[in-house]
Amino acid sequence: MISHRAVLKFKKGKLALVCNDCDWLLKTCYEFNEAEEKYAIGEGPLDPQYCELCQLKHNVAERKSNATNRRIQKHELRQAI
Repeated sequence: MISHRAVLKFKKGKLALVCNDCDWLLKTCYEFNEAEEKYAIGEGPLDPQYCELCQLKHNVAERKSNATNRRIQKHELRQAI
């Protein structure tokens, strides 16, 4: 399931921010910054958070998607001419 916001879970009795893909523990509530604290109490948005490995996967996928979109746009422009 794709989530468009950060995931908070209880790990070992403490609220934690976890990777959106693999549930890797990123931070416990004692390490939250101001934006993460507000999100934890429901007072604001927080973008999806990823561990280093999953972030690399997302960056590669995003680059491939952007390259594909550029190819499609070029193809459509050629057909319009």
